[in-house]
Amino acid sequence: MHKLVIWSKNGIDVTGNESRYQLIESGHKRILKIKNSELDDQGRWRCRSGDKEVFIELHVNAINPIVLAPVKTKWVCVGSSLSLDAELAPSGNCQNFEIEKNNR
Repeated sequence: MHKLVIWSKNGIDVTGNESRYQLIESGHKRILKIKNSELDDQGRWRCRSGDKEVFIELHVNAINPIVLAPVKTKWVCVGSSLSLDAELAPSGNCQNFEIEKNNR
């Protein structure tokens, strides 16, 4: 018979029904796998079973993408379409990338 283990953060239990969280049983281990971590995952996590509990502090680092090729100046006529692109290092650490105009 296996013991019930409950993972939670900020008082909210993780059920495993969320698409980003996976609860895994491997022998005596109970594992919470977080897919595509986000800054919101940072904080104090609690793992409890019966009257026993352990706290785990999770820190999530925001890694800036590495631009391999500089973005070139482009010109476009009013009413025309334009594509902007930047070549990034294939590190897999960048989920979202935005190009800003005038630092906005």
